[in-house]
Amino acid sequence: HDRVAIMARSRVIADTNRKILREWLRDEPLADCVIPRSGTVCFLKVNTDMPSAQLCERLQEETGVFFAPGSCFGVEGHVRLGLGIDNAVMREGLGRFSAWLHRNYGNGHAAGMIVFEMYQKCKERDRFEVSSLH
Repeated sequence: HDRVAIMARSRVIADTNRKILREWLRDEPLADCVIPRSGTVCFLKVNTDMPSAQLCERLQEETGVFFAPGSCFGVEGHVRLGLGIDNAVMREGLGRFSAWLHRNYGNGHAAGMIVFEMYQKCKERDRFEVSSLH
């Protein structure tokens, strides 16, 4: 019985975070993502020229926001985002991330690139949805 309640609570948290992420992506031209319909992990494509490990290190030092570098998972130019965190923490973290991105990359950098390889692979498997097509 406790297991069922824990799973239900976790599902609500992840579903709400997918919605928060979808809304954030609508207004964030410096990031894109293919959001999984289920599961608790996704990779944000960050439209900067900074290596993901350096980006994650600076972001954490300067804002307290933590992402795992995509380079650790073979997807440079991305950061790994967990969807199982507290919804308020998700909102706050994405807000801080946007502010940091725009402070560092808001002027004239390429924005809104679609992650074509990931999109095609995921679309073929029909397990994901495209959240942002800037």
